[in-house]
Amino acid sequence: MIVAVQIGERTRQLEVVPSDSGWRLQLDGEPLPADAAVIRPGLISLLLDGQSFTFTWARDGQGAVWLSGGGRDWQAEVRDPRQLQARRHAEPEGRARLTAPMAGKVVKLLAELGAAVEPGQGVLVLEAMKMQNEVRSPKRGTLKTLAVAAGDTVATHQLLAEIE
Repeated sequence: MIVAVQIGERTRQLEVVPSDSGWRLQLDGEPLPADAAVIRPGLISLLLDGQSFTFTWARDGQGAVWLSGGGRDWQAEVRDPRQLQARRHAEPEGRARLTAPMAGKVVKLLAELGAAVEPGQGVLVLEAMKMQNEVRSPKRGTLKTLAVAAGDTVATHQLLAEIE
């Protein structure tokens, strides 16, 4: 699988190839001397130049990935060309449910109940793993349900909002 990974303003091409021990990686067409393996859901081990690193990670279903390990936090956007192509042609029909990609705290609401929202527009900000992450609308519509308020603590997959 080849995906584009954007961290800040820089975009890199990452190829992930399954192997017996986990995955082999290539970055921008060059072999990356690393081996990655999932230890359990949300926890990944990376061997890089003979050193072992362990990261917690979460994905929001819209391409954002959060990594935390070694006292540092990163957010990246992963763009799989096949998924982007599918999203371009089909907008979700009916009511779209926005759920928490990970446990955290709602720090800010970006849209009010009844507001019109566009695809990709921020609905709320969720803080998790010391990072603030914008939860965005997957479709054009109206914010019909807002199940949380600023300051609320939420569990993974908990309903945050619905857009119709």
